[in-house]
Amino acid sequence: MPGLQETIKDRLSEAIFHLAKKLFGSAPRMARVFTVLGWAVIFVAFAALMFWLWRALRTAESTSLALQASPGERNPALPWHVWLDKARTAAASGAFRDAVHLGYWAGIAALEQRGEWKPDRARTPREYLRVTSQPNREALNLLTREFERIWYAQQDATAADFENCIRQLERLGCA
Repeated sequence: MPGLQETIKDRLSEAIFHLAKKLFGSAPRMARVFTVLGWAVIFVAFAALMFWLWRALRTAESTSLALQASPGERNPALPWHVWLDKARTAAASGAFRDAVHLGYWAGIAALEQRGEWKPDRARTPREYLRVTSQPNREALNLLTREFERIWYAQQDATAADFENCIRQLERLGCA
């Protein structure tokens, strides 16, 4: 004779089975439902991927002044004053993120044009710091940290951030 627990377990199993049978019908119908659900999941995943890709491409084509530069303008070999003029123009229009970005490259171009290092377009901001001489290292370090915080960490930039950028550029002798 089955115990109380086994009886409850059996009745619960039967109830779940009957509920599933009412909801999904026979086995062939359940297979069809799962096939449709599977395709729906694939479609939703594909649509989400396409939406993410569309947003990523749209972001890449944002209104960043630095990215809208004509060919050759992103080359740090341009005179530093050209970079600084672009930075001030960006700041005047309220695009402080772009202004700090362009200001950073004004500093890099100024140091490069003074012979601080040999041009190497593959250098990262931290690599520029490593090859900078001691008198310029502190100002470039502060400028680099501000640039990385705003550009790479994508934090909001303010007029005060641009003013700080200008102070560091002055210390580097290029503002």
